[in-house]
Amino acid sequence: MKTTARYFRKVRWSGALILLLFCTTVAGAETLEEAWQVALAHDNRLKAAQESAAAADESLSSAAANRLPVLKGQAAYSQLNQTPETAITIPPFPSMTIPLLKDDTVFASQMQLSVPLFTSGRISKGIASARAAAEAYRQEVEQVRQQVKFEVAEAFVRVLRAKALVEVAGSHVDSLLAHRQDVLRMDREGLVSRNDVLSVEVALADAKQSLLQAENGLSLAASAYNRLLGRPFDHPVALEWTAQDAFEQSENEEVLRSAAVSRRPELKGLFHQAEAYGARADSIRAEALPQLAAQGSWLHFDQVPLTDNDIWQAGLLLEWNMFDSGVIRHRAAAEERKARMIDHRREDVRTLIELQVRQALLDVQQSVQRKVVSERALEQAEENLKVARNRYVQEIGTHTEVLDAETLRIRSRSNEVQARYDLMLARIRLKYVVGDL
Repeated sequence: MKTTARYFRKVRWSGALILLLFCTTVAGAETLEEAWQVALAHDNRLKAAQESAAAADESLSSAAANRLPVLKGQAAYSQLNQTPETAITIPPFPSMTIPLLKDDTVFASQMQLSVPLFTSGRISKGIASARAAAEAYRQEVEQVRQQVKFEVAEAFVRVLRAKALVEVAGSHVDSLLAHRQDVLRMDREGLVSRNDVLSVEVALADAKQSLLQAENGLSLAASAYNRLLGRPFDHPVALEWTAQDAFEQSENEEVLRSAAVSRRPELKGLFHQAEAYGARADSIRAEALPQLAAQGSWLHFDQVPLTDNDIWQAGLLLEWNMFDSGVIRHRAAAEERKARMIDHRREDVRTLIELQVRQALLDVQQSVQRKVVSERALEQAEENLKVARNRYVQEIGTHTEVLDAETLRIRSRSNEVQARYDLMLARIRLKYVVGDL
């Protein structure tokens, strides 16, 4: 019996050490806001989305630059097989040949400046398309940001839940140890049968297994939390829940659905994607309309027998693609169909979001009711255990009644913990699906 007592004291101390690892003083505990800041600074998905948005901004700058002047330089060098000549006849003199070049090499260079004056909307619509695409990528960044915050909040609550379940399992061991002392005392006095002693030992062993499982669950929950924050899996975790009021929401379903439809970045992103495809279609269609540009150039010829080897030129260039067998028309139609495809997808996502809001709201309402019921049941279970122990000590109750009462107490306390943290998660999820996390 002494060996068994020492064994269970070791179990209790191991549980205490694990709780000490995860529970420091409140002053040093990490809040949810602090966890969000760390996670958002380290999450690679968010960094990838930010790079995509930055790339879209570069594309927008590129599209806007199409309005600006373009300066090009060219140079060419040619080696001929012989110096070109031409025949000249001037009566009454005989025919003669003169060289067209100084020798058998030619070098020419050119600088050309052009600026678009009128493009029938091709450039402006291209800019509008790039701007809408950039905004769609920014909404993707916001979507990833909210998803990261939601996952961190879930992991945060899971750690708190796991810690509470370790405490529940530890209280189960403590309660059975106290009852075991009563059983051993009464056994020494010959007041109970040997069966009571064996029964309580078995119950203690089962409680010990439950405590080990709870401790393992806490360790896994902490590791998952650390991964989201970019920390080593075994980094000590000490958390403090201070955001209870921050997750309170209206329970008017219509108000919540309307807020979700207006706030969710998924819907905003799809809207801007459709806008980008539509503007791109207009830009492509404008390619079939008149394009007017101003041009100026300087040309220089070497080895050419000219009085002035430098030539300057300025003018206007009008280009009009009047017929291309439908190439431009079909390209524009393809972009318009992509825009309609995004519209259909957006409508589907809208209904899915409204369903998510309804489900999250129902989960909150259910969790509130469960919390009230579980708290009342826990009070009754604790009172029932006190009565059963008193009856057993006074020899008017049975050992089985005490074990049954303890089982009811632990079940009620576990239900209360689950209901409490399910309510936290339900409120976090409701805030997330509304797009206000």
